[in-house]
Amino acid sequence: MQQTRFRVILPSMALAAVFLGVPPSMAAAALPGISTRAPVGTSMSPGRPALFERNNGQFPPDIAFRAEFPMVDAAIHADGAFSVRAGRASGADTEPVRFILRDANPTAAVRAEHPQAYRTNYFRGGDHPLQVQDVPHFARVQFDDVYPGVALAYYPANGALEYDFIVQPGGDLKKIVWS
Repeated sequence: MQQTRFRVILPSMALAAVFLGVPPSMAAAALPGISTRAPVGTSMSPGRPALFERNNGQFPPDIAFRAEFPMVDAAIHADGAFSVRAGRASGADTEPVRFILRDANPTAAVRAEHPQAYRTNYFRGGDHPLQVQDVPHFARVQFDDVYPGVALAYYPANGALEYDFIVQPGGDLKKIVWS
């Protein structure tokens, strides 16, 4: 059975109030699924394991995949780098911190692995309308040959983002440098 999640994204709480037909002070509590900014926080489905959501146009173009963890949000960038920021569940509003592989292959082939039945749909109005449907989710994202003979795999483990470097014979571990 395929699961589908819908998110309603409104540019302000005042519009959320109009959408719901309630005073602005009550809009946030009236419907927890309403968000006033792009969804970058905690999962809309508590208890669902963190999964990587492919960017089909719902995120900035430099993000290839995004995942929500209990206390952080993670973005996997098209060049293999990743960024993390405190998630909404943490109560903090922080700027993302980006980790970049120094001198890595910027065009490393990326592949999503272990597709899940879970799908997301985005419908946003306002000045920049957006409709993205049937966005797939995956349990693992791998970049092949970030360095010669070295692959990089991201996956969720115990509620956190983890990664592994998979080194083939002849791959040089000394080239791996985060900055």
